[in-house]
Amino acid sequence: MTTDRGGDYKAALDYLNEVGGKVSEAGGELAAGIVALKVDLIVRWRLQRTRGPVEWEPFRDDLERVLSSTKYRDDFIKMYYYGLALFQCGDYTKGNVIFEKMRSQIRPNREVSRGLRNYLVGKEGFPRRFQGTVKAHHERYSVYCPDLATEVFVKRPPSGARNDATVHFYIAFSMYGPVAAFEPPEENQLLLP
Repeated sequence: MTTDRGGDYKAALDYLNEVGGKVSEAGGELAAGIVALKVDLIVRWRLQRTRGPVEWEPFRDDLERVLSSTKYRDDFIKMYYYGLALFQCGDYTKGNVIFEKMRSQIRPNREVSRGLRNYLVGKEGFPRRFQGTVKAHHERYSVYCPDLATEVFVKRPPSGARNDATVHFYIAFSMYGPVAAFEPPEENQLLLP
């Protein structure tokens, strides 16, 4: 795609969805490469810039289809977005499994692996704020989030935080999975690095 206009992305996605519908009506299935193209359109259009809500369930389903193909099963970027989509859809356990798999298999440089790429967002597409309890585990910290019934790793606990302290945080994502972020994301942090 040579333009960066939302209308062009929407037109391309509508066309791919129309073709997919016709293929399904004929009893066929879109090739994984075409579904991967749909995924890439959503990433560029909705995730690299916060310009509206994402339809997470179809995005998750498309990623599941793509990752089931032999061509894409080891594609870590698509695996990352699959883990993110699982979290956005509320499947935190399965999302954590995907990120655990990535942590055990990839060794990118520190900046790539630990840089924050996305945030858990609400229906409107803006980062959600949570309340949780700090948990200390042998000089490592996490935050238990009762809203999600899951623990989230903490890179740097807020100053003065101690075990069982109540904190407010956002859930950010690196290639290694979800991370508690205690400051609201700035506009430029919402853009994919």
